[in-house]
Amino acid sequence: MKNKLTYMTTALVVATLAACGGGGGGTPMPAPGTATPSLPSTPVNTTSTADPNAAVTTATQSIDLRWGIPAVSTALSNTDNVTAQFSTTQTAVAMVTSYGYKYPLQTVDTVLSFSSPMDKSTSLLQGVWITQDVKSAWAQGWTGKGVKIGIIDDFTANQTSEFISIPIATSCESSTTATGTLTMCSSARTAVFKRTHGDQVAMIAGGASNTLLGAYVDTGGYSFAKEVGRYAVVGDLNISLSSPQYGVAKDATVMRSDFLTYQSSTDGLFSVLKNWGTGTDATSQKYRELKVVNLSLGGTSTNPVINKSTYAQQLAFANATTTPDAVFVKAAGNSSCVASQSNCDPMNSVFYNSPQFKSKSLLVGALTQSNGTIASYSNTAGSYADRFVVADGRGIRESDGTYAQGTSFAAPRVSGYAAILRQKFPNLNAASTTNVILDTASWNTAWGAKSATTQAIYGQGEASLSRALAPVGMLR
Repeated sequence: MKNKLTYMTTALVVATLAACGGGGGGTPMPAPGTATPSLPSTPVNTTSTADPNAAVTTATQSIDLRWGIPAVSTALSNTDNVTAQFSTTQTAVAMVTSYGYKYPLQTVDTVLSFSSPMDKSTSLLQGVWITQDVKSAWAQGWTGKGVKIGIIDDFTANQTSEFISIPIATSCESSTTATGTLTMCSSARTAVFKRTHGDQVAMIAGGASNTLLGAYVDTGGYSFAKEVGRYAVVGDLNISLSSPQYGVAKDATVMRSDFLTYQSSTDGLFSVLKNWGTGTDATSQKYRELKVVNLSLGGTSTNPVINKSTYAQQLAFANATTTPDAVFVKAAGNSSCVASQSNCDPMNSVFYNSPQFKSKSLLVGALTQSNGTIASYSNTAGSYADRFVVADGRGIRESDGTYAQGTSFAAPRVSGYAAILRQKFPNLNAASTTNVILDTASWNTAWGAKSATTQAIYGQGEASLSRALAPVGMLR
């Protein structure tokens, strides 16, 4: 295999596939005659007997939910504000402007190091995925610790939109050379840090990081001896944050696979999953260790004939696949189509119709925001409502104040929930984990009564971490 699943604990954040995460083990079983840990009941709304979220849906099998060992309650650092320490070593070429001509005056190496405060509540680093539900789970020790999340995505920077800009305060810097002192006074400084599609998806799902890699752009005026002029510096930049950037499952291990860089040499996603399912190489072995697999990618064509052909080929691979005990979280797609129809992403249909994957899979649509309505771009459930949930589709905040949006960013929220759930209840298998998320999804009465018509849009409802962590002890 050309691709490698690389080990990273991270916070970052077509007709073929296109991009649109040790501890926590269980307590020993109690000895005869000793008390079994009791489970908290699902919170019930006492103000309205018609509340559709008052109870978990029908259960048919009793499951012993053995508790995981929670981490010590986490005292979090300030996650509302962050100071970034920027440092770069660059070669600055000072350019003299004289009589309409430009020529290089002096080349020196200069080390720049400076800090700039960034308020996460208003900055480009704002993480709307760290909700009160997530913070409450962390406070109880449920952080995804010991759970491995695989992010199969595009980690190759190939679009300028994948670089997020941060304005930096200007200042003057001086460097002494053998022939004099070069003083550069910046008129504009910008830090840009890389956020590929996969970076953003991984950033939401889990992990934590204090550092970012990016580039530095600095323009301004200089003086050197009796000369004056303009300068420009561009180069690599290291950004250290005073408090980490967190994903939903902040202590999970995130393993990243840059699928887009090698997909053309394969027969498609499910051919790769088939090979990984039985392979003896390191990548295959790591794949089989995953407890959650996030797939914020798809294969939609506008031609139903092509989609049907893709579906048939990939279903054959899927049906011949040995799957790990992992929850597969699939972004439903951003084509405003019905997931179960042939003009929509055929990969959704493979996950839904393959016996190897269906019971372990969740299809995720996007809301405009948490507790909002279905996003205009989001694919809807159709007849796949029984495996479909929705979540906030907002990702990283853009420079114009809007957010990157897509089912790509709704899916990793659910992946993070699944990782936290599997930490707390480590004896849950993948199928039971997906059922808990489906059965505890929240229904917004603003969508209308829960019926075949509304479920064809919203499926089982909005995935809810707090409700999933408070089961009644019965699973279907």
